[in-house]
Amino acid sequence: MRADTAIASGTRHIFGVALQASLIAAIVAGLAFAAATVAGSAPGGAQSVFAAKGGGGRGVAAAAISSISLDQAGRTLSLGSSVTFTTTVGDLTGTERALVYLKCVEGDIVVYGQLDLPGTTFVLGGGSSPWWQAGGTATCVGYLDAYGTHGGSDTIRVLAETAPFSAN
Repeated sequence: MRADTAIASGTRHIFGVALQASLIAAIVAGLAFAAATVAGSAPGGAQSVFAAKGGGGRGVAAAAISSISLDQAGRTLSLGSSVTFTTTVGDLTGTERALVYLKCVEGDIVVYGQLDLPGTTFVLGGGSSPWWQAGGTATCVGYLDAYGTHGGSDTIRVLAETAPFSAN
């Protein structure tokens, strides 16, 4: 009886440690991809994820059942305005997690980018960004992305994106 209990306890411990390690790896990968996405470049080993370039290195929307829309569409927005998105997430694999990436550009320069969970209230320009320093009008797009792993490599898929909107 004691051997069975020890084996069961050891098995639970191993699965718990594996789950914790997977969670830590997912958080680290998400932060690395967030930084690379804001910088507008592909992280090491992720060139194939960004292979279908269009719209500044963003992939082409993949899933018809996913959607994202700006809740403040049609309103006058400016630097510092709060914006939210309504999202519908579909077509995720077991390793993927949905995140919203808000990207604002002036010309070809990214002046603000933020990656966060669906349902987050974004403040245009964030707390500190090049947009706060430069001012001016930026064109923004919200992306609903699927972040995950496949075959040992990190992946990013664009599930849907908003129509571009302006803020000054």
